[in-house]
Amino acid sequence: MKRLLLGRLNGRFRKLVLAYLQKYETNQKLLADWMGIQESVLSELLREDSRRAVSAYYLEMFIRKGVFTVAEIDDGKRESDKERAFWERVAKIDKINQLLAEAERLGVEVIPPLQSMIDAVKKKPE
Repeated sequence: MKRLLLGRLNGRFRKLVLAYLQKYETNQKLLADWMGIQESVLSELLREDSRRAVSAYYLEMFIRKGVFTVAEIDDGKRESDKERAFWERVAKIDKINQLLAEAERLGVEVIPPLQSMIDAVKKKPE
């Protein structure tokens, strides 16, 4: 989804990532390494005067890693079917992240029961 450019979210992206860096007392290099991107890419995305539009590809990456949530970055606009599909997909990813974090806090093991449900569905005759 690198081609789905969402430049209108550059300001929010910058604000959220900078807040994350401050909260966790880390730096751009470490965050870029964790994300699996070049530091220069992250640096460019965080520049106020950057002409590089943040893409759905990068938004999804940061949502998956829990740097920010869909609720924090989403402006509610849907300018195309492609964008609508993107937000639907990342909303599911975000919800899974939230449920996993809550399960972990509560000491609930979720992988074995989830795997059992998936295996049961796979075994059903069509």
